[in-house]
Amino acid sequence: MSDTPATSAPVRPLSTAPSWMAKQALCLLMVAGVLLWVFQTTDIDRQIAHLFFDEQQGVFPLRRTWLFEGLLHRSAKEVTYLAVAAALYVCYLGYRGALE
Repeated sequence: MSDTPATSAPVRPLSTAPSWMAKQALCLLMVAGVLLWVFQTTDIDRQIAHLFFDEQQGVFPLRRTWLFEGLLHRSAKEVTYLAVAAALYVCYLGYRGALE
């Protein structure tokens, strides 16, 4: 074993990181707003649902699978709330970092 310390990769200054993260969070919020506007003003959500609907049985065949029922149907709302809260917090950190 050698007693010499290992060299580490150069670290980016913290002053640029919050502004970059705030820009990324702002872009994500803008994309979310555009998607919300598209789904509220058009019929595209029903058209997508029609692709997965079985008209003969009158049900969605994938609804009872663990992925669609448990993960996407039940947990999607909570994950969305956490993602929006995290994006807003990152925007706050970037704004606070820009003031300093």
